[in-house]
Amino acid sequence: MAARSIVLPDPGEGGPDVLMRHAVADLEAAPADGERHVRVAHLRLTDEQFAQLGARLQALADEYRELSDPSLPDASLVFALFHPAPRQHADGGAR
Repeated sequence: MAARSIVLPDPGEGGPDVLMRHAVADLEAAPADGERHVRVAHLRLTDEQFAQLGARLQALADEYRELSDPSLPDASLVFALFHPAPRQHADGGAR
């Protein structure tokens, strides 16, 4: 029996980080000569832009999940939109 999607329970504290680590492991295990679209972009957004981008990413993932054909090979989509912790300079001050 095949499912169109997997629904995971709330992973609890640290859970999204664990899921992201598994996704990175899957990426590393994928054929290096296969087609990939991987990108990191550091953005400076207002709270409104941040929320809007998050909603657009969710909607895009949902749109393509609806188009998904179970007879085709798997393709993984992973995204993380977050505010990183402030970095510390060598002298201990934040940037």
